[in-house]
Amino acid sequence: MDCFMNLTQGSCSITLYHDDAALNKARFYRIDLSTNLWGEQIVERHWGRRGTWGQHRRATFGDSASAVKAMLKTLQAKLARGYSLVDGTGISEVGRADQKQ
Repeated sequence: MDCFMNLTQGSCSITLYHDDAALNKARFYRIDLSTNLWGEQIVERHWGRRGTWGQHRRATFGDSASAVKAMLKTLQAKLARGYSLVDGTGISEVGRADQKQ
């Protein structure tokens, strides 16, 4: 839950993995929430094969509610596609609850 407590301060980082040895899958997905110098919220997504630099995309939001909504929407979509939260993100309990819904 530490990550969601930091949302009020404007920072959070969530890492997900999707591994399937039978299909030769070893993927990562990371979602970062931060604030830039002008007070805008930034949601940055990094994804790719584990062990590579991967790709990234950044979206800027005027308020924290919109940024958190976009972040949670992406998180739910990745959990639905078989990604799992990496231990240490501080939100494993929330991730399990989202998977049940």
